[in-house]
Amino acid sequence: MHTAVQLYTLRGEGLEPAISRVGGAGFDGVEFAGLDGHAPAEVAKLLDLHDLAVAGAHVSIDDLESDPEGVLESYGDLGCDRFVVPSHDPEAFESREGVEEVANRLSALADRLESEGATVHYHNHTFEFDRLEGKSAFDLLAEATDDRVGLEIDTGLAAHAGVDPLSLIERYADRLSLLHLTDTRAGSPDTHHVEYGTGEVDLDACLEAGREAGAEWVVAEHGTSADPPATVDRFAEVLV
Repeated sequence: MHTAVQLYTLRGEGLEPAISRVGGAGFDGVEFAGLDGHAPAEVAKLLDLHDLAVAGAHVSIDDLESDPEGVLESYGDLGCDRFVVPSHDPEAFESREGVEEVANRLSALADRLESEGATVHYHNHTFEFDRLEGKSAFDLLAEATDDRVGLEIDTGLAAHAGVDPLSLIERYADRLSLLHLTDTRAGSPDTHHVEYGTGEVDLDACLEAGREAGAEWVVAEHGTSADPPATVDRFAEVLV
């Protein structure tokens, strides 16, 4: 399983120093959350310089629907063929009808991207685990889509919602090519993500479960880090 850092963790650093830091820490790749105004050709040179591959890119569902050709062209120049919807309007997950609408949109994107040799994935937050008709909205979403729609399970956010991330990884192993390994502490939105080892997630067990599931990438993220460079160093202690 290859290792990557979601560059949102380092969003205040600037793209060039962020890529340099990830490469210097020994990771195999990065996951993008935008290109920070840089031309794809420029970013491709940075990746080559630091011997980094691209695990995937977080792109909003609206951007994927409104300009799929533009998204594919920009990220295709970087060797990226996995596109992850990083979030959605929480209200859509308050009813079965809303979940089915999200599923239909993701399935339509899967059709469109598949023709270009790319895939679409959905990244969970916490609200998808609210209960609807005896099941979580996340499970309903999975049931309403097929395996062309990947599931990028965020371990910390699932745990923050009171769900065992190990059970999710095992249940959806056949749809997991990207595992978001994050830590969390319950009780506050401020601790959705915390430093590795300071929260409640069994990181080693989740990592092993990801390997057993056949995930191709494990992606580290701490979206609210107070010291992003130190956070990347801590990621490396666990993953590299």
